[in-house]
Amino acid sequence: MNNRKTDNTPIPKWIFIFPALFVPVAVILIIGMTCSKLENDKFMETAVAVRATCTEVREAKSRNSEGHESIIYLADVRYEYNGVSYEQHDIHVDKDTRVGDVITIAVDPNDPFDARQPVSNREYLLLCIGIAIMTVVVIIITVVVAMRNRKPKSHLKEPWER
Repeated sequence: MNNRKTDNTPIPKWIFIFPALFVPVAVILIIGMTCSKLENDKFMETAVAVRATCTEVREAKSRNSEGHESIIYLADVRYEYNGVSYEQHDIHVDKDTRVGDVITIAVDPNDPFDARQPVSNREYLLLCIGIAIMTVVVIIITVVVAMRNRKPKSHLKEPWER
């Protein structure tokens, strides 16, 4: 156990640089995801569920903001709406999806060329919770590091400790 006496020694300013950058980025990410989710919800209000046949399925590499790569799966699909045949490219699918599989997509009835794979509320919620948890962890770590970096002043020592 540490028996150092602490006082009001200023905390080094460099400790706050990372959270000062991280928290606004986290807020911007959540705002961006919320706008995207609201736009998707608006689309889904009028969209029509249509069965589509996968004509091609491929792996693609996706890179996140930290530079980590992951594999995503994209499909080209063919579908009919009001008796007219359409094609859509780069629909996100599960890794088990194969050519010839039939999937459900959402089609804008006013613009049948606009077809999308529905996004679940669960995915959005998990992303927001993850970002919020990371933000709290960054703040807690910053406070802990700041408290540990406080230096005792030698004039507060008892006379026999000098």
